[in-house]
Amino acid sequence: MSDNVIASIKALLASQKQQTKTQLVTQEKILEIEATLVRVEASNARIEAKIDQLLEMLAQMKAEIEDESTFADLVRAGEKEVDFLGDYIADYNEGDRSMPLHESLGLTAEELVALLEDPEDYKAILGITDAPKAE
Repeated sequence: MSDNVIASIKALLASQKQQTKTQLVTQEKILEIEATLVRVEASNARIEAKIDQLLEMLAQMKAEIEDESTFADLVRAGEKEVDFLGDYIADYNEGDRSMPLHESLGLTAEELVALLEDPEDYKAILGITDAPKAE
């Protein structure tokens, strides 16, 4: 073979060798990126699980607070409208009645009578100076 042919073959082999090295480096980088994505996905799954756990705890805490809050507490906090008084009285009538109605509502007997007589004046009756809007 002539020197030119041998030189061309060597140049072609060198070029192919360089392309193979480049392909190997590229494949290694792809594998590194894939491994990183797997770690990120696992991390995201843990974060999502933690968020779900925290949301569940928040819902439980809210339910506990609502269970402990009286009608008067909720109206004063702006979480309930005074219109719901009838619902609370109905719930009381269906319950165990372990305490007087006005106490279970978080009211004095006088406040309950006043609310039943004039529910429109609930702010004054409950001592609310600026009631936030209930949702």
